[in-house]
Amino acid sequence: MGRGLTLAVLGIEFFEPAVPPVERESCKAMYVTINGERCEIFSTTLEELFKELSLNTERVVTELNGTIIAKEAYAKTPLHADDVLEFVQFVGGG
Repeated sequence: MGRGLTLAVLGIEFFEPAVPPVERESCKAMYVTINGERCEIFSTTLEELFKELSLNTERVVTELNGTIIAKEAYAKTPLHADDVLEFVQFVGGG
């Protein structure tokens, strides 16, 4: 079994294979900080990152380098090495 990176975001664990899938071979990985944890990612936009992490954008507010990003802008918001992201999820309850 290969080594990989387990990333806990919003209380959900995601497993990133040690060897990226074939379609990612031409992509360069970079490191960003997500909710205080340094992570290796392959995404170049916020929209791609949500897909990479299998996160639903419905109840999540995203902060990128101290700025809240509108959901409509995810596809056009580029990610860069050493960016700092915070994902905050709204949870209802009584």
